[in-house]
Amino acid sequence: WSRGLGDVYKRQDQYRGYAEIYNATVISNSFSARVNVNGLLANGRLIFGVYQGASRINGYKVAYNTGRNSFIELLRTSSEGQSVIGSMELSQELTGDVHNVELRRNSDGGIEVVLDDAVLFTETDTKLTGNFDGFVMGNHGGNFRIMELEVYSER
Repeated sequence: WSRGLGDVYKRQDQYRGYAEIYNATVISNSFSARVNVNGLLANGRLIFGVYQGASRINGYKVAYNTGRNSFIELLRTSSEGQSVIGSMELSQELTGDVHNVELRRNSDGGIEVVLDDAVLFTETDTKLTGNFDGFVMGNHGGNFRIMELEVYSER
């Protein structure tokens, strides 16, 4: 927010760069990662998930896309490149409201993507094996408020 004419507050322009935050910690191949997020402006893209390797590229991630045509994608990145392994266009716009977005994976490779406690879609993928090396979140252009973040991992 910034002050404009007549001391009226207005929103800053949409962030267009890339910013990343991560936490290096062992996460088993059976996990749950939940982000409570508010997409403040339309046409933003926030990605979060688990990664393997020091470069934080390979892994499973959810892409949260705001705007009139809001959608959520499940991405897998490996040595073979990046693949969209699940996707759903949403009837609701993700801009302006707080939402819980969750990525769940079981030990058999079953993956669920959940929005506000409702399963959006399920996929099965076993291309990435073994434990993950941490959690990563990247802002690929957008203004987001992260309210809460939880990651659970089976032992």
